[in-house]
Amino acid sequence: MKRRKISALKKFSKFEFMRDIMIKEIGLGIKKNKDIFFLNADMGAPALDDVIKNYPKNVIHCGISEQNMITVGSGLALRGSMVFCYGMAPFVTARCYEQLKISLSAMNVPVCVVGIGPGLGYADAGPTHYATEDLGIIAALPNFNILTAADDISCRILTKRILNSKMLSYFRIDRDAFPSVYNRKNLKYFDKSFKKGFNEIIRGKHTCIITSGYLVHKVIDYSENLKKKKNYLGIIDLYQHSPLNTKGLNQVLKRYKKIIIIDEQVEKLGTKSILFNEINPSLLSKIKSYSLPNKFIFENGGRDYLLEKNGVSIKEIIKSI
Repeated sequence: MKRRKISALKKFSKFEFMRDIMIKEIGLGIKKNKDIFFLNADMGAPALDDVIKNYPKNVIHCGISEQNMITVGSGLALRGSMVFCYGMAPFVTARCYEQLKISLSAMNVPVCVVGIGPGLGYADAGPTHYATEDLGIIAALPNFNILTAADDISCRILTKRILNSKMLSYFRIDRDAFPSVYNRKNLKYFDKSFKKGFNEIIRGKHTCIITSGYLVHKVIDYSENLKKKKNYLGIIDLYQHSPLNTKGLNQVLKRYKKIIIIDEQVEKLGTKSILFNEINPSLLSKIKSYSLPNKFIFENGGRDYLLEKNGVSIKEIIKSI
């Protein structure tokens, strides 16, 4: 694959895009192991240009054909290669679901499917570009490890984890650049290894909020007053939805009197449905869930506007605690 010629790239943010962080780590992996392949479904990234320049034989442009990309990725993995299949979240999940089911899940082929822009995070373009059910449809497939990065630190660590393992995974990464969650001074309790599937980034006793990805930032930003109440509020970044660390979650959640789930997925196919099938039934009465309605969202207006209009206003949820 030839390198794209870009004379200048606009600097959108002072923070690095998570997709570039991931791709840089993959590039470092290719430097050590030339049997790593990056398959691309017509998606670019500044960091990808450098990988193409340095390792042109390791990047395969599959065009706007996610179904074929998954099949090619499966074939490469079956011969022993490590493979990343990279595209927009709705297109690498719903659009090629049969290939994910048969070519990857049924044979437990160690491919990493990278979905950019989960939830309402990719673009104002309606149901075709929103991935508001990707958690549930992938969780329904056996053998998939579902990982969601919340910031640059978690993205880097989780990418390294994928590179150092042979597991079938769906890696959910936001399109935009965000400040670091895990660099904040008030985060004291998280597991730096990112191996147990969740991080209790703030420890409390009364009320716990479970969320992931972009919403971790929103919850932390709107919780300043609650965090001043000693040991009142806990915040969990559930960065691995499958397989769920049921034992670890049960142990942490039993400490709380109230549990709130905030999700950027439709209710039937989101965090609530996954947790309700896994955790201790004695905890269910403590749980209140906020998620998107079970309908298609055709309206535009930006991520925060759409969340608020569809029942997931972080500000109002926090005020109600």
